[in-house]
Amino acid sequence: ADSVLNHSLKNRMADAAGEVELFLDTYDGPHQVLLECVSSLRRGMQLCQHRQAYVDLAAGQYAPRLTLSSLHDFGLSLASGRKLVKKEFSRASAAFDPIACEMILENALSNAFKHGCLDRPDVSFTISTAGVDEGSCRVQFTVTNRVSPARPPLTDEYIRRLVTRSPCRSESRVPVSSDHLGLSHCFMIARVCGITLSLNQHADVVTFVAEVIAEVRAEGQTLPSAESANEVVAIEQDGPVLPVGLCFHFLDDSAVARRLVVSQLMRFAAPVSVKAFGESHFEVEEFVSASINVADIVIMDENLVYASGTYLGSDLLVQFVEQGFRGLLCTRSANCSAEDVDKYHSKGAHCVLMKDMSGWEMMKSIAHSYRKLLQEQCAPSRRLMFSRQGII
Repeated sequence: ADSVLNHSLKNRMADAAGEVELFLDTYDGPHQVLLECVSSLRRGMQLCQHRQAYVDLAAGQYAPRLTLSSLHDFGLSLASGRKLVKKEFSRASAAFDPIACEMILENALSNAFKHGCLDRPDVSFTISTAGVDEGSCRVQFTVTNRVSPARPPLTDEYIRRLVTRSPCRSESRVPVSSDHLGLSHCFMIARVCGITLSLNQHADVVTFVAEVIAEVRAEGQTLPSAESANEVVAIEQDGPVLPVGLCFHFLDDSAVARRLVVSQLMRFAAPVSVKAFGESHFEVEEFVSASINVADIVIMDENLVYASGTYLGSDLLVQFVEQGFRGLLCTRSANCSAEDVDKYHSKGAHCVLMKDMSGWEMMKSIAHSYRKLLQEQCAPSRRLMFSRQGII
């Protein structure tokens, strides 16, 4: 029941964010408040993604997964929709566990606003790097805020009690509030993933620091590709962009998702055509045959629910592979745990797209996977073009 609820929440938030994005495409008024709503909904989807990580952590089964990712993009994603007095993020790419770091920093940023000074929390968020040895460096994530006069000072003893959830002598039980549980979760995650945390107060400023030793690549350097799920996954800083004139087919049971993804593809991909499927189960059944020898890239939802029954995108992936489809196979889903991603890849997906991705993030991921597929197929006639300005 918990898993079903989690999945349903993610899909409802994805639809709500999509409706707002589609509205903004034609709205001439102020955008900022509505964009913050979209950011909050995406953050809610990301928090739902963390459910399985928390379950695995509590069971002692969580295994860190290193991903070579842009620190700048990671910082911007967490900063989105938040009013920060300072945000500075390194342009390097580092191999770290983004899920673990996101859970820790999401809590740190939320607490900085919730428990900081009501009038002027002055929250800042920075990501910096400092060399350790050749190829590795110390990545430091720092969150600061002005302290609330109403809260007790952060002494070492007070922090120890927050982390261990131990009551002080005057307390009969541990207060079950989000900051107490959240901070203990942060330290639990940090211990499993080899992340060093510190929290201290100097005068009226509280500083939270998370540090990790990671393999790092500077901006513009070539990043290694992964050969298995256990190796570091490469994500380019600027990323490749797609060649113009590709044909996309997209399948989803949500009308909002169909409209949103079509809009995003038309905006960022410069396609020759985009066709959406999924209004009825009949369109699911014809999706594979309608796409073979027609589409360059197909994107499909994993769970397709209709009155007549439920279809799985992973089953369609198998059909595409069996029929010799030579294009790019993409799964777009609200369920993207490590186990889910491994399953999609095992069924034939070249690319896995999370529903909380922005349109540009989705296109970067598709372009990276498309370039890799072309390299594997040795097809120099359809080279990808690169541009810092975007799609060409």
